[in-house]
Amino acid sequence: MNEYEKAVADYKALKPETFPFLLKILLHEQYSFDIFEMEPVLELWFYADNKIDALKHVLHVSCYGVSSTELGISSIQPLHLEIRSLHEWHWEDRYFEIQSFNDKGILQAGDFYCRRFVAKIENVEKEHN
Repeated sequence: MNEYEKAVADYKALKPETFPFLLKILLHEQYSFDIFEMEPVLELWFYADNKIDALKHVLHVSCYGVSSTELGISSIQPLHLEIRSLHEWHWEDRYFEIQSFNDKGILQAGDFYCRRFVAKIENVEKEHN
C-alpha cells in the first residue's frame, strides 16, 4: 500500500459516514513548507447527529493544495465525503479526488482535488459560564 492509499484507508478507518452533518467550512491560504509556496486550504468540520447542543466530537478534514471547486454544500442534509487516491494519474500535483454525496448517494457539489489531506476526530470543548 502506498502513502496515498494509506491516507485514504486511514480516513475510512475514522468512519466518516458517522459524521454526516457539516458544522463549519473554512477556505484560506497558508504557506506550505512541503512545496515552499502559498496554497489554498479547505477545512471542513462534521458532526455526528443533528443535535448540535450535544456535540462532543467532530471530524475535521483539512485539504491542502485544493483546486477550484463549487462550494454548494448544505449543512442541513446528511453529507458523505468520498476521497479517492489519484496517485497513478495525478494532475498538477493533485493526488486526491474528493466528492460529496447526500444520504441517497446523489452527488451534491462538483468534485475537487487536493495535493494532500489530513482527517482526525477532535474533542469539542464546552464553554462553562
